[in-house]
Amino acid sequence: HEMGHMFLGTVDEGGGAGPTWFNEGLNTHLTRALVFSSGNGELADFLDDLNTTARNYYTNAYRLLTADSLARLGFSTGIGAGSAQNVPYTRGSLWWATMDERIRRSSHGGRSLDDVVLALVRRWRGGAPRTVQSIVDALVVEIGDEARREYERVIVRGETVEPSSEAFGSCFERYETTISQGSVVARGYQWRRVPGLTDEDCR
Repeated sequence: HEMGHMFLGTVDEGGGAGPTWFNEGLNTHLTRALVFSSGNGELADFLDDLNTTARNYYTNAYRLLTADSLARLGFSTGIGAGSAQNVPYTRGSLWWATMDERIRRSSHGGRSLDDVVLALVRRWRGGAPRTVQSIVDALVVEIGDEARREYERVIVRGETVEPSSEAFGSCFERYETTISQGSVVARGYQWRRVPGLTDEDCR
């Protein structure tokens, strides 16, 4: 995760929602995906990490707060996985998974979020401003105004993010379930392995 920060750098200006959704949410998603796809992580660990993120999100009492409200609460409210501070990591990473799936679908498998991030990093290293606006604009190029609407809906306003069953590849399927975390019980999603595919097929 910390190595990912060194590669991505820091978004300096976050607009109304603040940069944490990108500095932490994007990095959380990419770290999980790249460790597994590179062959340096086990499929079971990837699935456990994904389901832990989803569990922490759907059971977090602050998950439906607006981005501005969460920014005001910052580090001061809640503890650990159930804290307000943790929402940008979980809500952000699940939202980025939806963007990746939609880029792949829109390009018929020809492009992915990786292509967008690499292009942004090259531009930033060339001196372009590291802003949230530049990131949202890059997503709009890939999938149209849907990207901006989803950013406003999920990240800014705090509406529930629901990654599709295909958001993490063909080896995993989504199912709705009751999730418990401490004293909190909530409905949400988890993912399970699709039978019949090898670990290598899934990478």
